[in-house]
Amino acid sequence: MSILATFIQGGQRLIAQCPHCDHLFQVLHARFIFPSKDPGRCEYADLLAMQATTSRLSGRLERAQERYDAVIEGLRAKATAQGQRSARKHVLRIDQVFSARKIDPQDVKVLFDPVDYVVFHGLNGKGVKEVRFISHEPESAQQERIVKAIAKVIKAGDVGFSTLRVTKEGGIEGERA
Repeated sequence: MSILATFIQGGQRLIAQCPHCDHLFQVLHARFIFPSKDPGRCEYADLLAMQATTSRLSGRLERAQERYDAVIEGLRAKATAQGQRSARKHVLRIDQVFSARKIDPQDVKVLFDPVDYVVFHGLNGKGVKEVRFISHEPESAQQERIVKAIAKVIKAGDVGFSTLRVTKEGGIEGERA
């Protein structure tokens, strides 16, 4: 075998280290550089530097995004609370019957007959705690009998609960609880 072939075959097993970037490579993959030429920059070292810079900037971007999200969430919460306070003030000016008695107007449902309103305390909060019937003073003996009959039924505990739902076809379905 010739000396050149022996050198090439042996070069496959030789490993060298780049003086610029300390990267290990097989001698077989090395380029010959003649002293009259400038070796220039090591492309692999440039790629590693770019990768490190990208990783560092990506981390900064993620941290900035987290800070931004936290600020936006805080501003949303503050705006929501301010809007709710403002809405309560407006409702109090408009509705002096329920709001003045610390009744959330959204908990009030209108019936008109036999009582004017049903108040489900906590309906739009943490759950219904109490149900109240609100009506104007009876204007006739018949209305007074109806109000007394409702009070008597409630005191006796002879109360039931039904849920009625309107179907897509327009019919009414009911279930008794």
